[in-house]
Amino acid sequence: MQLKSLDGCRLAIGKYPSFSYNAYGGGGEAELLPNQKSNLLHISFSSKTFSIPPLTSKSTKFLSLPLPPGFKIEMYMEQLEGTIDKNSGEVLLRFESKFLFSIGAMLKFPKLIVKTLLTSGKVKGKLHEGEGYVLQNNGTIKLVGISMIPKTGNKILDIFLGLPNEALADGYALLEQEVGGDSRDKSDGLRLAWPNEGCWLHIRPSGTEPVVRLIAESSTRQKAQQLVDRAASLLDGFS
Repeated sequence: MQLKSLDGCRLAIGKYPSFSYNAYGGGGEAELLPNQKSNLLHISFSSKTFSIPPLTSKSTKFLSLPLPPGFKIEMYMEQLEGTIDKNSGEVLLRFESKFLFSIGAMLKFPKLIVKTLLTSGKVKGKLHEGEGYVLQNNGTIKLVGISMIPKTGNKILDIFLGLPNEALADGYALLEQEVGGDSRDKSDGLRLAWPNEGCWLHIRPSGTEPVVRLIAESSTRQKAQQLVDRAASLLDGFS
């Protein structure tokens, strides 16, 4: 499963006007984790491969104007994990990230720690409120979250941002579900092959029944079954 961040995002802190932010190009691949509830997909993104585009004059506007040249806020995700309800499309993701603010090459401020629960529902704090929407048939989703940003210990930054202070994030993303594969053959359904691992998966809709057949081959029965189970879980998410 891939998450791709989109344009139309918004960030706000305290009583300052919000930043409009184009996050297009960010995202990463999720790992499907075991889950006892059949209606939930439990997903986790790796901090090593997940990317968030920085806030710069090219991607971000404040008061309808681009950020001044040299202003930059970099974001490094440390945790993004949660669930997708396959029945309702509701999404809940625990999000933790470091925000690093700099002006040019010389002036760098201490990191801001952001921890929040991103949701496709409604959120309301003392200063901010927002509303997302559940996973759509085309894979798009809107997530919102409110966080209390603690002090950094830097007097200039703490006073300027009024820390500790409440922050809001809302943004749009695209969730794409796929099994992957080093090679693909669509001549008879979809055949995915991993030659280096010695396994393949054939996904073929029936021509006479409302079913999809999954056939896999691997070095062991267990690996083949895991491949079938993973594909079945992803296909079930589209139903």
